[in-house]
Amino acid sequence: MRRMLHKAIFYQKFIEKNFSVVDMNDKTVPFIWNPIQKRIAGDLTGMDIILKARRHGMSTLILAMMAVDFIMTENFRAVVVSHETKATQKLLDKVNFFLESMKASLPPEVIYPVKMKYASRNELVNENKNSSFYIGTAGAKAFGRGDQISWLHLSEAASYDDLNGFLVGIVPAVQGGNISIETTAKGYNYFRDLWVRNQDSPKPYKTHFIPWFENPEYIRPCSLNETFTEEEKALMQKYSLNGNQISWRRYELDRMNGDLDHFGQEYPASAEEAFIVSGNCVWSPSLIRWYMDRTKKPVTQVNLFGVDPVRVEENEKGYVKIWKAPDRRHRYVIGADVAEGKNQGDEKQGDYSCAQVLNQNTMEQVAVWRGRLDPDLYGRQLDMLGRYYNNALIAVEKNSIGLLTLNTLRDLYYPNLYYREKFGLISEKTTEELGWVTDRMTKDLIVSVATQQLRDKRIRLYDEDTLGEMKAFVRNSAGQAGAASGYHDDLVMSLLIAIKMLSQPQNMEHGNPIERDAYSGIQGIFTSNIGESGDYVEDFGGSEEAEISKQDWNWRN
Repeated sequence: MRRMLHKAIFYQKFIEKNFSVVDMNDKTVPFIWNPIQKRIAGDLTGMDIILKARRHGMSTLILAMMAVDFIMTENFRAVVVSHETKATQKLLDKVNFFLESMKASLPPEVIYPVKMKYASRNELVNENKNSSFYIGTAGAKAFGRGDQISWLHLSEAASYDDLNGFLVGIVPAVQGGNISIETTAKGYNYFRDLWVRNQDSPKPYKTHFIPWFENPEYIRPCSLNETFTEEEKALMQKYSLNGNQISWRRYELDRMNGDLDHFGQEYPASAEEAFIVSGNCVWSPSLIRWYMDRTKKPVTQVNLFGVDPVRVEENEKGYVKIWKAPDRRHRYVIGADVAEGKNQGDEKQGDYSCAQVLNQNTMEQVAVWRGRLDPDLYGRQLDMLGRYYNNALIAVEKNSIGLLTLNTLRDLYYPNLYYREKFGLISEKTTEELGWVTDRMTKDLIVSVATQQLRDKRIRLYDEDTLGEMKAFVRNSAGQAGAASGYHDDLVMSLLIAIKMLSQPQNMEHGNPIERDAYSGIQGIFTSNIGESGDYVEDFGGSEEAEISKQDWNWRN
């Protein structure tokens, strides 16, 4: 273990003896470590990421430990970075406060160990130890390059405009020193990637999460006869909370006008919640959590083969995840998003082509296709997927390269393709143009339609990957919805299109009337995989045992 683990007790004794802080009541008091500070200080390795709720005193703890080394260690170089100049200067003010409080507390016979050679709003230099304490903002050009840093502390790192670029430039300057990254979450961004990548050992950084309920000050007395809601009981059981902690939570929620999402952003109970509730998400974090609690593993994962009938072959790396096999009594819709084609051979960077299969009768997600294929080959996959699900209505996003996929489907005489509608007219009109076109107006439309259905709990979603993308589906500064930087939205876009298709009429025999003549000469070439006997491919999900209305009631409750 690094030296910080062995020095934790020394830091605590030095700080509690010499430093003062300003408490929550604006009173100057001795800096006595709280339980959270004791735990984190003892767990530090020298390469640490600290994700926290509000007001746990983490910045104060790290700055105080750095100040000890500034006072006691030869040639120590401390660098503290924040996201904006004012916030960074406040951090240096804390360091100055520690030093002044120590100077005031020393007996007259004890020599103050700091001889300030230089002091400014950005830098302190202790001549006695040739040590320095420097602050800066993350946006400063070439900040930290060429320096030899003993301890680098990044405060509120999730708010940096380019955390990745900043780390690439400054980390090489910390050779054999310490790096501490401390922040609250700010949505799905590079910091979230950094956190996730370092959760599994062995990794360079150790991750530390501090939930709100670990703070001993977050309590309010409650009566012995207090009653709790089902949600509160679940929290008490999950996190071993007591009534006084729930009482404090109620109080804070009341102060936030009952806004659970706002409370979760300021006071997350888990790292997952911290990232879900942060950022300008399209859908309410509490709604996403509701759906996440109802996800299921797919019954099988397969590849598709053949046409009449379409066959399935189980493969743990197959393109298709299936939760329910087709029911011959039901109709299905498929929303398809086509990858742009760039970087398709790069598993780490290339977008996915995705298709969502929804049951039009039960409004549930029954299958998901996801993979990287050339657009024409993807069209063949969609042809088999659609035929497998009772000649499902397929809507392919035709933007850019999607036209090749659509042409493939038409060349294969797929019988049930979506034709573009004109929106915004007195009466919506079907055109002769194949495929769904996503523009500013239609994107807003499908987001609104999906939001209404999701909010009313009418759609049933089972796929964790889909919901994972929904967490990172945000609105930018212009109000446009899309994937957060560094994330995909292929599953989301295909789902939005599929949800819009749920309200579309289907003609199971002849496809869209516009091309009915084109199909009339090829009737019988391709048939449904529903035989005259009513036999069907194996039903992975089992038969339905209740009416749709009863299923819907059970799902929502």
